[in-house]
Amino acid sequence: MVAQNPNYNPLAEGELWILFSMGRAMLLESGMPPEHWAAAFVYAAYIYNRLPKYYARLHHVTTPYALLHHQAQPSLKHIRLFGCTCHALLKQSELKRNKLGSRTVTGFFVGFTRRAVSGVLVYVPNLNKYVIASTVKTDERRLFKSPSAPH
Repeated sequence: MVAQNPNYNPLAEGELWILFSMGRAMLLESGMPPEHWAAAFVYAAYIYNRLPKYYARLHHVTTPYALLHHQAQPSLKHIRLFGCTCHALLKQSELKRNKLGSRTVTGFFVGFTRRAVSGVLVYVPNLNKYVIASTVKTDERRLFKSPSAPH
């Protein structure tokens, strides 16, 4: 191994290959356009860091997340399918001045915010932007590529 050179670091190369494969699989399975590759790879890393691994130095199985945060194994109950349809409740600051208008937007789940698990990142095609919402209903039966998915 050579320091500062990933081409000669088989451990780093293996980890990057796994993350790349996970992100590519998420994009392909969901049918999301390639422009969303960054969100797919960030979400792949989010999931990967919560998967158990064997650490030879520690002689036991744990997750990178648990090692970093010095706590018990993380819950995976909040994990959703990348690119699934979701309905997000917008914050007051994001709503238009129309009192009778809809307070939700329909979009596609692309991950979580860095700051907290309660923040969900949603891609809204009608607005062509990402929205952060704390209240989201997901429908994992309908993905971005589904013919019945809203566009």
